[in-house]
Amino acid sequence: MFCFQTGGALMNKEKIYASGGCFCGELRYETTAAPFDGTYCHCSMCRRSTGGLFSIGVFFNWSDFRMVKGEPDYYRATELGRYAFCRNCGSTIYGAYDGSPSLYVYLGGLDNPDDWPFDAEGWSGHVFVDDKVSWYEINDGLPQHAASAGYYDASKADHESKDLNQ
Repeated sequence: MFCFQTGGALMNKEKIYASGGCFCGELRYETTAAPFDGTYCHCSMCRRSTGGLFSIGVFFNWSDFRMVKGEPDYYRATELGRYAFCRNCGSTIYGAYDGSPSLYVYLGGLDNPDDWPFDAEGWSGHVFVDDKVSWYEINDGLPQHAASAGYYDASKADHESKDLNQ
């Protein structure tokens, strides 16, 4: 598992477990804890927001996530959920539901996505498989969930809510 430390030589040192950002570099983020879950999401919103057959992302607690450069713009996708994106290059950074204790960070935006392989036990696997593209066949052996049931395992993390109503 990839970790590095920030801060001066003898100053406050803090482990950074993951970092990433948008395509153009205007937005940067880091986390102070490892993700507690991950999914391949086949819902129509994730397909449209990424331009792919599905999204791949990992869940972090809001308390462990921070923007270190820039502030994203938001697209309200539903009454309760929205996507954070870069106004300059259009990269989607994360998705979140209002009042949720966690956010879904897209794996492709991480600096080191290889640090969080989806072949390990503990990940939720595929969600919203009832909405997947009909000709795409899932054959990786990971769990498959018909819809949002089991979307993430809240028991894996100590959650803290963040209000996205800005």
